[in-house]
Amino acid sequence: SVTSNISLLMALRELTRSMGRYRGTLLMTAFTLSLAGYTASMANTLDQSLLDVIQYRVGTELAITTITDTQTESSEDSDTGDTVDEITGYNAPPVLDLWNLPDVDDVSRIGKYDAQLSIGGQRLSGIVIGVDREGLGGVTIMREDFSDVPLGNMLNELASNRTGIILSQRTAEQYNLNLGDEVRYQISALGEWQSEIRAVVVGFIDYFPTIDPSAQDFFLITSIQPLFEVAGTPLPFNVWLNLAEGTSVAEAEQAINDINFPVLRYTDPETQLAQAQAEPSRRGVLGFLSVGYVAAIVLTLIGSIIQSTASLRAQSAQLGSLRAMGLSSFSVRLYVLLLQTLIAISGVGSGTLIGLGTTVLFLPMFDFSGGLPPYQLRLAWDEILLVYGMFGAALLVVALLMALVLTRQQLANAVKLGSL
Repeated sequence: SVTSNISLLMALRELTRSMGRYRGTLLMTAFTLSLAGYTASMANTLDQSLLDVIQYRVGTELAITTITDTQTESSEDSDTGDTVDEITGYNAPPVLDLWNLPDVDDVSRIGKYDAQLSIGGQRLSGIVIGVDREGLGGVTIMREDFSDVPLGNMLNELASNRTGIILSQRTAEQYNLNLGDEVRYQISALGEWQSEIRAVVVGFIDYFPTIDPSAQDFFLITSIQPLFEVAGTPLPFNVWLNLAEGTSVAEAEQAINDINFPVLRYTDPETQLAQAQAEPSRRGVLGFLSVGYVAAIVLTLIGSIIQSTASLRAQSAQLGSLRAMGLSSFSVRLYVLLLQTLIAISGVGSGTLIGLGTTVLFLPMFDFSGGLPPYQLRLAWDEILLVYGMFGAALLVVALLMALVLTRQQLANAVKLGSL
């Protein structure tokens, strides 16, 4: 035989002969647990997608929109005779002062400039993102799926190639560009197109925070200083900061204000996230999901406890007779535990499969990110395991109590019946 364990054989025999007694419990357990898993995964996906969207929109822990200080020359309009101020350059904010702040770990200038890229006789319109290679890796909030190669590795390639570029993957695939290929591009500054820059492709990237790849033909990332040299002047840029551990956004802003850094506006994900989470519509949706999650848990626990108690009470005479015939108290207790365990495993297993299948099939249809960044499904394993833990603990307590009652009371009843 497969096993000689009398308790296990009794439990299996009970399930095969009296499946109708447990069918309702199994179905209810499966559907309520699948509902709990689905609602928890939807709530988790909603939360994480909101965070992803805001972090992609801001790009860093604290972004500074700087005040642009222009250099101008006055000239007289030959047609009207009016005096016209022409922008001839810009004065760069003192970014080095930010590096010296104890509240700041990493700093990178971020300049976005209209550009044209020359590939195979074609001119593509797009955006050039000028950055500080040394600080970009530390300040940028990047998800692993934004590029096949980690951003830090590609920035290391820029260290050995000062004018190298990290090109959008979409453009590279469309025009069959490979690593090491040379391209030419030019940026628009001071009201005109600047001289072309020859650059070698050192990496590819699918997404970069604040950039919509579908909104232009291309985007590329490169060191910002060579762009200034081509333009003959510093160009307007913003600043991204990574704050020191334990430093709040308010503390960092105060420290920056204390050194009189020219700030037009601060932007941070923490503030935007708090504002988005406070919206009534969002709170209503999450409240609805929470009610469904809690209701599924309560219904599962109550139904399982009632069904288990009723089932074991129905077997009380049978178990009492077996005790009178010599079955040990340990075997009875083990039988009760094995029976409840098999029922729980069947219900939890089927509920998990239904919940996962429903989540994977239908939840991706709700694109909570709006396309940027790409939507990711998040299974709420922590919440699902919490339900399983509560469910298992409740059944264990019921099984132990019923086993204790059966082993202490039914023997006397069985003996009494036998003496009649």
